[in-house]
Amino acid sequence: MKRYGLSSLFYALSFLAPCGIVVASFFILSMYPFGDRAVSVWDLQITYTYFYEWFRDCLAGNQNIFYSFSKSLGGNMYAGWSGLLTSPINWLILLCGDNPMDFVTLMIVLKFGLAGLTSYFYVRRRFALSRPISLCLSVCYSMMLFMTTQSANPMWMEVVILLPLVMYGVYCIVHRGKVVFFYVSLLATIICNYYNGYMVCLFSIMFYLFESYLFVPQAKRVRAGIMVNPGRFSIAFSLAVFSSLFILLPTVLGLLGGKGAVPGGLFTFEFRYDLNDLARSFFLGVYEKEQLPQMYCGTLTLVCAIWFFLSDKIGKREKVAAGVFIGFMVFSTWYAPFDRIWLGLRDGNSFYCRFTFLVSALFLFVAARALSVGWEHRSYKGLVKAAVIVGIVAVVIYCDGNFPRTRFFVATIAMCVAIPLVVILLDRFRDNAFRRSALSAILVLAVSFEALLSCHGIFRTRLDSDNPSYYSRYGSYYEEGENALEEVDAKDGTDVNAYRLEKTYNFLSPFRRIALNETMAFDYAGIALYDSAYDDRVQNVLSRLGYTPDRGIRTSYNDPMIVSDALLGIRYVSDDECPPGFVESDIESTWEGKKFYENPYALPLGYKASSEILDEIEFDGDPFEYQNELVNKLVGEEVDCIVDVRGRLVERGDGEWVWEIELPADAPEGAILYGYFEYGWQLSVDLYDNDEYLYVYLDDWSQGVFPITAETEDGVHSIMLKGDIPENADDLVFHAAYVDMDKLGAACDKLASHPFEIDTFKDGEVAGTYVSDGDGVLFTTIPYDAGWTIEVNGTVVEPQVVQDAFIAFDVEAGENTIKMTYFPPALGLAAGLSGLAVAGFIASAVAMRRRDRQLR
Repeated sequence: MKRYGLSSLFYALSFLAPCGIVVASFFILSMYPFGDRAVSVWDLQITYTYFYEWFRDCLAGNQNIFYSFSKSLGGNMYAGWSGLLTSPINWLILLCGDNPMDFVTLMIVLKFGLAGLTSYFYVRRRFALSRPISLCLSVCYSMMLFMTTQSANPMWMEVVILLPLVMYGVYCIVHRGKVVFFYVSLLATIICNYYNGYMVCLFSIMFYLFESYLFVPQAKRVRAGIMVNPGRFSIAFSLAVFSSLFILLPTVLGLLGGKGAVPGGLFTFEFRYDLNDLARSFFLGVYEKEQLPQMYCGTLTLVCAIWFFLSDKIGKREKVAAGVFIGFMVFSTWYAPFDRIWLGLRDGNSFYCRFTFLVSALFLFVAARALSVGWEHRSYKGLVKAAVIVGIVAVVIYCDGNFPRTRFFVATIAMCVAIPLVVILLDRFRDNAFRRSALSAILVLAVSFEALLSCHGIFRTRLDSDNPSYYSRYGSYYEEGENALEEVDAKDGTDVNAYRLEKTYNFLSPFRRIALNETMAFDYAGIALYDSAYDDRVQNVLSRLGYTPDRGIRTSYNDPMIVSDALLGIRYVSDDECPPGFVESDIESTWEGKKFYENPYALPLGYKASSEILDEIEFDGDPFEYQNELVNKLVGEEVDCIVDVRGRLVERGDGEWVWEIELPADAPEGAILYGYFEYGWQLSVDLYDNDEYLYVYLDDWSQGVFPITAETEDGVHSIMLKGDIPENADDLVFHAAYVDMDKLGAACDKLASHPFEIDTFKDGEVAGTYVSDGDGVLFTTIPYDAGWTIEVNGTVVEPQVVQDAFIAFDVEAGENTIKMTYFPPALGLAAGLSGLAVAGFIASAVAMRRRDRQLR
């Protein structure tokens, strides 16, 4: 009983120690819940927090997990959900308060603790190390640099939790012939995050070969060279992957229209960093987000990993195998083509080298092995040598000025002294329980203190961010937004609310002007989006319409554009002032002090169109020409509501390029002037209209049409780009045009004369009636997706893809009853295949167990 209680205590400590270290960091830095500063930063701040709120709504039944009209005009959400939100930990959001930071903070702390728990389990079961030593290694593993930095990408933390279980599952297959543990843990890894799960699948194959190779000298029967139980591993591995098809297949199909397309140049011969900097990446406090791999996993792990290769009690065969494996993994962080293979045949967009947790796991393995063998043979010369080597390298790095802070260097040297001293004393006092316990406590505290320094250092960089987050601001911003949107919905006067809304600010304003994923969190249909699972069709058409750069992931809404906004049904815009062409609304609520303005030209989400819209419009880089031609084809006549205006380049060089532009004398009264810069590269320059600063332009976020509205005495506008512009930027083209509001109004009246009267407008479900004066085409601004099923008068019809983006379909004369429903492509097939795979594994496991019993 006493032994059981002690075991339970250390399992609890393995969970509580990392949790306590993270909470202590929050306390020291006065972060929530001990202060107002929130943990969110980078992608967590601009993307995932909003997705968590969307998931909360899905769990509450208010949104659809398969499809959302809040995803940039509308889109498949399965790939986004499966990549970010499949972990069961996310269900805890239902128990948390309305402020998003309540859940985010709890989730991050829990994930650190769970990583400590699973790694402790692995070390104890695989290497039979003492409880205190296992606890120290579990703290090192759970607080690895990858974990602390990727707490900004919390969905990647699950794989660190599950990887020790996968490794133990491999051990069970090799040493015991048991497959269930490996199958369940690998399946859980893929389900929780298919992206990192892919990396773990590759790693598990190599790790199986590694474990088999090490076990061969001990094995009594080996049927296939160096492999032990190859059939069992193959069956468990294959069926785990097939069992996850309900996640993988619909996700892959959802990604193929965007980020899932494999880019070129994957095997370009290049290297990620200077090899002279490699050693630094293993040391405390050394973190360079885009320059170095994140391979620090505690000084204890580093010293003991080197000890593994210096020990005279570990065979050469084992050292060579481990050296080749670790060397290959480290080489993969350096050699770009290998890095891309690990990342799913692509370059990572920020957060370089996303598989370094695998390197840390290997270091955990060899460190635990060294401690196990050293303790068994009471041989510690190699440990002392390893500590000296690490200390010398640390001194060299410090003398070169490459330790970010002196305290990190001092802590490293202190650990190099303490580790061999404590381990040797533990061996000397094996039979003295009191002294052994005191020494164990000292080592645990030392390892925990070092982990605290590392965690504190990473979180401190977040406090130094240009865009800090505050708990109280999240609360007030969300409350104000929800109240305002409730009034907007009430203004619509129906329960359907089949319209789109946008805004030109966000939680981070003024740092970013676009609304990011706030559409998801607040459940309104809009345009802005920041998501890896984007739809290339939507991205392309919004780029052609002048909203956003065509670079994927980010879809921007920087400024209202009266023509495009009207065609897409953007009825309301919240902005600093009334946008050109919009009118004041009677909505009293404000959001961030911004009012809501109404677009009198906004069309319904579906309307009658000329059959000419089925003809593809060529895009030559000018969004005004594309908008004009789109209106003409929808109406079926040459409306030409947009007229080209020529600008004059009057100044070029010294970081300032200036164009002059003015409305022609024959422009109709009320015409609105717009500008747009076409350029194939990112510049991140400042945009000015008559010395009035607008915003950062020509970067990943802002390359859209902008209104030219600054006051001017002579009618001439001076449009300036200011910043680091290459002198040879001859492909930087300025487009300008004005909108004839009378012609636009006439075109919109004609299109709106036969509207799609929507009775049901939910995520993944649209229903209503359409009265047509003859057989024709009903055009919708709903993006095409193979998952849509469309019924017209009870008959399923085949949708047509309009302008490679939108859905249109044939209707009959008279009243048409229309129903559109969405279901992710191939999900039914994938679920069936997954079920068969699960059944196949159960049958295989039962058969293996019977065979083992017969052999015994």
